[in-house]
Amino acid sequence: MALPWKPLALAALAALMSACTAPPEDDPDDADGDGVSASEDCDDGDPSVSPLAAEQCDGKDNDCDGDTDEGFDFDQDGFLTADAASGCLGTAATLDCRDGDPDVHPGATEICNDIDDDCNDVVDDVPDGDVDGFTSCEGDCDDADTSTHPDAFETCDGEDNDCDGFIDEDYDADADGVPFCSGDCDDEDADVFPGAMEICNGIDDDCDGVIDPGFDEDGDGWTTCGGDCDDGDDDRYPGAGEVCNDIDDDCDGDADDGFDLDSDGYLTCGDPPDCDDLDPGTRPGGVEVCDGKDNDCDGETDEGFAGDTDGDGYGYCDGDCDDSDPAIHPGAVEVCNGGIDDDCDYTTSEGEDADGDGVDNCSGDCDLLDSTVYPGAPELCDGQDNDCDGSVAPGEEDVDGDGVPVCAGDCDDDDAGIRPGAVEDTGNGIDDDCDDAVDEETTVSGYAVASSFLLTSEIGVLTFDTAGTALASHRMAGTTPGALEATGDGTFILVNDGDLVEVDPDAGTAVPVAVVGLGMEQPLRLARRPGGGYALITQTRLWLVDEDWEATVLAEFATLTLMDVEVDGSGRIVVADALGGIYDVNPWSGAVSERPITLAPWVALTGIGVEPDGDVVGVGPTAGVFPGLYRITPDGAAWSIVPTFGDALAMGELEVDPVSGNYLLLCPFWLGGGGLFGAALLEVTPSGTYAELVTGATLGTPGGLAVIP
Repeated sequence: MALPWKPLALAALAALMSACTAPPEDDPDDADGDGVSASEDCDDGDPSVSPLAAEQCDGKDNDCDGDTDEGFDFDQDGFLTADAASGCLGTAATLDCRDGDPDVHPGATEICNDIDDDCNDVVDDVPDGDVDGFTSCEGDCDDADTSTHPDAFETCDGEDNDCDGFIDEDYDADADGVPFCSGDCDDEDADVFPGAMEICNGIDDDCDGVIDPGFDEDGDGWTTCGGDCDDGDDDRYPGAGEVCNDIDDDCDGDADDGFDLDSDGYLTCGDPPDCDDLDPGTRPGGVEVCDGKDNDCDGETDEGFAGDTDGDGYGYCDGDCDDSDPAIHPGAVEVCNGGIDDDCDYTTSEGEDADGDGVDNCSGDCDLLDSTVYPGAPELCDGQDNDCDGSVAPGEEDVDGDGVPVCAGDCDDDDAGIRPGAVEDTGNGIDDDCDDAVDEETTVSGYAVASSFLLTSEIGVLTFDTAGTALASHRMAGTTPGALEATGDGTFILVNDGDLVEVDPDAGTAVPVAVVGLGMEQPLRLARRPGGGYALITQTRLWLVDEDWEATVLAEFATLTLMDVEVDGSGRIVVADALGGIYDVNPWSGAVSERPITLAPWVALTGIGVEPDGDVVGVGPTAGVFPGLYRITPDGAAWSIVPTFGDALAMGELEVDPVSGNYLLLCPFWLGGGGLFGAALLEVTPSGTYAELVTGATLGTPGGLAVIP
């Protein structure tokens, strides 16, 4: 490197002056003999320092101009050039390795610029602050975080882990710029992310946890995109109570549903009203037929029909569809005779295979409504002649009349006291209940009935022992008692005017419990679940109620009116509707399956109970007849246990006694043999015999029924 011009020029000038004006040899005013007197020499003890001397890189003011080593620190950073030709004295800690850049000198901060900023002969030697193997000059974008460097794995944490300039780039499936770990609540939809515009679509577009805010004009809690069919009327929304007003109040697409149960187009609240809304053949303007009913709702019955003209014991009003032929009448045997309706049931099944079992009645099928019954069919344990040979197979007979054949688990069909569900006698050495265990103890301490009391504003929980003897009566304010369930710890859950109340007869308390989310529907019936909590029905919904009394909808039955719910020991839930349907509901998924009932003589069920084998026992009125008791198997087969209860005008709730296997029935309107109007609690055996446990005013007007464990 060439020496700076200033030192060279000064050196030449000093030599010239020295040659032309040599000082006297013994000048007393020039101690160092440099040719400059002490008065003008800034250091008269050093011959290399005088106004005539050339500036050198030696740490002195050689030319006495007030500056030291000028011309050897070009960038004025306080460090001298380290070029060997400069002659500067010093160490690596004081010499400038790049004297044209004031930011480069010993002790300068090393930065990532491909330059040795601190003159230590190492380029870009910045420290590795987090000791992860990468410095900031080697691409580490956060040298304080060991999990962040160019070789790091990108994770979903809002950080650029691999230092590629992108944050969470592997976690934005819909490429909307917001990964799910940064708040995208639907990373499959590019239109849904924090900050998106909220539109009325039933979706939380902006991921703020609120769906369709600002789209509920009538303030009823429902938006149009959420199903509100009239957002200008706060009385109309999904789940609203349907009223008879020719308007679709509950937004299910049907106006006045529930007020035309037989779907004949006429409402009970219409003008004129339907006088029998359970019979589609009975309505205003209907065709009068001879059936003992006012078919046209004009106030007269069977007008215009004559008696028995063919002498077969049946007239038109008795259902004779051809009163000129004595072989044709209700109850006649249907024969294969070319399509004649011999039994007047308005069907001719000859030559037809109604149950799809491959055999029609003219070929010997002895039950056209049951696909398990036909000639040659395998015998099943159902009490039927499955193979149509005129007899029931061995083992299907119930020899001891206890209601349970051998094939259904009766381990002693000669003793009516021994059967599945029988009460175990703990001292006879016999397996009374056929559970392969002898003399085990099971107990039921009694029964409880919810009731209201005449001429008072009170309801109560009445308890009885298994013989029907009254134990206690706990009264409280109320007017309409509903469902009742024993909790298993001596208390009861009661539906009181639509609220759920926990009743403790021993403590004398009745404490409301909170159930959230029932909307406008009142709870009707409930059943305790084996694992805790309850199954509860309102008019159209099945709910699960947890132990904290929080309720969630498990299944909906929008076109039905639910009547009862039961839960068996395995947790299976069964519900019944007002038209006699039985539905099994998966307690986890809410999946609903309807039992395909093959023999359904009823039009309503008021109560059901579930047997351990899955059979359902139901009580309710047949069309125009007093109530009866029926058994329905899981495959839909159904038959009568008790055809009618002669003194009953209606039936309420039903419970299965887990110890005796008998059925407990509440009858709110019981004539009681003596003709006195009252109520009754009946005990019915599986074979169909029944007896009164409690009758009369003791029961008041009963509501719910519970077995006390």
